[in-house]
Amino acid sequence: MADMKIFRIIAPITKNKYLLTLFIFLVWLSFFDRDNWIDRYQGMNDLETIEAEKKMYEHQIIQDKESLEKLKDPEYLEKFAREEHHMKKDNEDLFIIEEK
Repeated sequence: MADMKIFRIIAPITKNKYLLTLFIFLVWLSFFDRDNWIDRYQGMNDLETIEAEKKMYEHQIIQDKESLEKLKDPEYLEKFAREEHHMKKDNEDLFIIEEK
């Protein structure tokens, strides 16, 4: 029963040389070609991921440039060193209070 349905679908394709050629061409492009459609689809997904990472890194570069400009100011540099790296002057005592 199922064999007859498959035969009804395949029979016209095998009788018409143009449809048979088109079918073979589509199978070849889908699986066997160097630039097959499956690899192209995966490549497009990889490209989207890489472009998203690129935007993220460009945003990070902008933030880092702004931070670098702020660090050129001596007052901000001193504040940054005290807060981030716990630095102190020679005549000071440093107490670190950690919040939980």
